[in-house]
Amino acid sequence: MFSFFKNKQTLKNFELFLTNVEDYPFRKIKYESVKSLQKIFHEVQILVMQKMVDETTFLETLKDIKVGVATSSNSTQLASEDIFLNFVQKTMQKDNSKYVFHDVTKDEAARKLIPSMIEIPKFIPAKTVNQLRICRLYAGAKLSGTNLHQHSAALNYLIKGQKLWLTFPYNEHNRAFIERHNMRYGQVKLKTLDWLVQNQHILRQPQAIKDLRFFRQKKGEVAYIPPGCYHAVVNLEDVLGITYSWHHKN
Repeated sequence: MFSFFKNKQTLKNFELFLTNVEDYPFRKIKYESVKSLQKIFHEVQILVMQKMVDETTFLETLKDIKVGVATSSNSTQLASEDIFLNFVQKTMQKDNSKYVFHDVTKDEAARKLIPSMIEIPKFIPAKTVNQLRICRLYAGAKLSGTNLHQHSAALNYLIKGQKLWLTFPYNEHNRAFIERHNMRYGQVKLKTLDWLVQNQHILRQPQAIKDLRFFRQKKGEVAYIPPGCYHAVVNLEDVLGITYSWHHKN
């Protein structure tokens, strides 16, 4: 599954770790049945759309978009630029140290194309891409990832691949733990996979993190991440997708 990964011991430990990952969330909500964000506001959820845009259409529509290329694990630190299709078909196939996490809100061409494929759902306050806090177009090779971080409420649409998520809610206990162990975004210098393998026992210790969860997101599913929720992601396969993030209005 991960035969090209160089550190064989880390890979072996990660594969052992995956055998103990729970299938959480246990409940999946039909995308069309979500009438109010309040119903899912406080918990991580998996939403299932009736029909997700297919990979071929997605790539064909966005093939000429110029995207920022970042460092895997620190996906907001841009290192270069590329054409989206070239990154997916060439760079991503041989290099999992790079990651596209492109800011669509600042890209007029992408802003026009993406809502035509993935409509902004009615149950969030933003009605256009311009009203979102952020919208990201992402692409990464298997075993790439994003280190632990938090932000406003978000929907992660997975067009291709499979992701492993680590999540836990924001509270004073969890915040203090993260600060004490220097796990804030930007402090961790390891690749997400290495960090997870090396720190999973610390994270899972009794009284360490409250409400720690691991789960897999599969192709065609939408992961809802509540505002302020800590999360990190390791891509178990090559992935493509879109994120919508917004400020919740009480």
